[in-house]
Amino acid sequence: MVINSLLLVVVAVSLKNLNRNRIFNTNILFFIISLSILSTIFPLEFDYTITIPSKTVMPRIQDIFIADIFQIKEFEVKGYMIIFAIWIVGSLVKLTILIKQSLRLHSFVKLFSKKSMKTNINGRTINILYLPVVDSPSVIGLINPTIIIPDINLSKEEFNFILSHEVLHISNFDLIIKYFYEFIMIVYWWNPLGYIFKDKMDQILEIRVDEGVLEKNNTNEDKIKYVETLLNVSKQLQTNDEAALTSYFAVSGNKDLLLDRSKNILNYNKRKSNNKFIKFIFAPLLLLGFLILSSIVFEPYSLPPEEEGTEILSFDPKTSYIIKDGESYLFYINGSLALNKDKKETKQLLKSEQFKDMKIYNKGEKKLSSKQDDGKSVNKQTDSVVNNKTSSSTEFFVKNDDKYDYYKKGQFCNSYNEKDFEVIKRSATFKHVKVYDKLPD
Repeated sequence: MVINSLLLVVVAVSLKNLNRNRIFNTNILFFIISLSILSTIFPLEFDYTITIPSKTVMPRIQDIFIADIFQIKEFEVKGYMIIFAIWIVGSLVKLTILIKQSLRLHSFVKLFSKKSMKTNINGRTINILYLPVVDSPSVIGLINPTIIIPDINLSKEEFNFILSHEVLHISNFDLIIKYFYEFIMIVYWWNPLGYIFKDKMDQILEIRVDEGVLEKNNTNEDKIKYVETLLNVSKQLQTNDEAALTSYFAVSGNKDLLLDRSKNILNYNKRKSNNKFIKFIFAPLLLLGFLILSSIVFEPYSLPPEEEGTEILSFDPKTSYIIKDGESYLFYINGSLALNKDKKETKQLLKSEQFKDMKIYNKGEKKLSSKQDDGKSVNKQTDSVVNNKTSSSTEFFVKNDDKYDYYKKGQFCNSYNEKDFEVIKRSATFKHVKVYDKLPD
């Protein structure tokens, strides 16, 4: 949502100043909208992703999700359960409305289908239907698209402009884009940014088609007549809103959109769209942009969980390190094994201030020893641990009820539960260490 908010600002400002913008055109803005859609559908975190801890907002949201709201007998109802239930109900309501609207549109077209006429445009058969009750010239239908023309006074030139406009919507697959975005909004109906982006996307699609029409009608007279056609249709029909599953030529209720489109049409020569951008480099750039957007994510800040019986609040960084043993990461605190974590848990721990500077060594890799003032190596214990050599006579485990206490040189170091002990005991470092039922003499 943070990243999409920034993208929305770029799109909104660029659209408002598109007629005098030298950097952004409709294809680039369409690319930004597509990037936002992609990051919304796939909010992924990769191995290269840098996480930024949120210490205020996200922990509060997380607390709401895991909070106990009420209890039904022995079943605890938590915040995320209620939120998820509301989410599902809202999505079902949204889906029902979309299906009803689609069925109503198609039944409406089918009812008057006998009045339709067919025309061949660019080798494709297009249905044209004249209806007295529609709000604006529009396109309906994905598989067999139908151009609907309202029963209003139109000159032959105005009709040709409208027909060219709607045919371009079909060629650009704009209805598929609109359907696709509507299904996204079924899932993210609660996100206000989605509705703003949808409005901006509709505006980009209309301006992009306007520019397509002007590629073949680019004289000053053509541009003026095209703007007059927009205004004439808008004035006669007085439509107030745009339906979700159609493409409208003019929406008179949105005066700002009509004004922006008129400015862009009249200033079209100053910035022609580069269609090669879409045809050749759109997909690679979209993937690259998605990977870049996925490189930074925000996560709720939390301290690493404390292991029962293990003191890890302070340690010497010279004798504390991590050994990568296959899929396991062994945390050695002050030379003694303290934690055994998988890759995901290790990544989470290394985000904290406590563990962020700990070095990771591969199994069998010799760790450089620290030096005393006389320059001699004194960290022989650390070297032997890293090289999987232990002295079983000075190290042992003592079974203490359901726990296993680890002793080194006769001194208690750590206590492990049975599950962790089984993992530790199978490692090459500890498989030869003896286990006693009681503390030996």
